[in-house]
Amino acid sequence: MAWSTAWSNGSDSAQLSELTQFVAANFRRLVRTPIGLILAATLRKKLERILVEEKNLYYYLNCFSFA
Repeated sequence: MAWSTAWSNGSDSAQLSELTQFVAANFRRLVRTPIGLILAATLRKKLERILVEEKNLYYYLNCFSFA
């Protein structure tokens, strides 16, 4: 099955797993393409935002913990 089929039927976990394996196996080649560069930049920004949110949550939990 092609990765595009796995992408379009994202509800099936087996197909999603296959897509993940495809991306992992071809990561270096994918990142070198123009769309790969765009995706990498987008994912990097999202990851940075998630990390900042987690850091803030961790800070607030530590400030208000009564343990």
